[in-house]
Amino acid sequence: MTSKIKIASMNVQCLGHNKKCRDVIHFLKGKHLNICCIQDTHYTDKTIPFVRSLWGYECYFSNYSSQSRGVAILINNNFDFKYINSEKDDTGNYLRLDFSSQEIVITIFCIY
Repeated sequence: MTSKIKIASMNVQCLGHNKKCRDVIHFLKGKHLNICCIQDTHYTDKTIPFVRSLWGYECYFSNYSSQSRGVAILINNNFDFKYINSEKDDTGNYLRLDFSSQEIVITIFCIY
């Protein structure tokens, strides 16, 4: 358990290509962050299993198309985390995630 939660936000400018997706996920894992908010993912519903397998932990998505938009919140397993609720739009512009950690309720917004 950690007393601090490390969060990063990054515009990834399209992760539709497998090599770039692997490189970015590897980079983010190397930072040992607790939460990563990424924007401009260009993910589709078909991409999600691939991303989940690369990340290996919890992932939440708001997708639009392989040509534009999309956001994701990637949660690492290196801190105490309990999912409460989430909300997203159908156009890949935002994702809200409510969770608790160390008896504190936290809301994270990832906005394109």
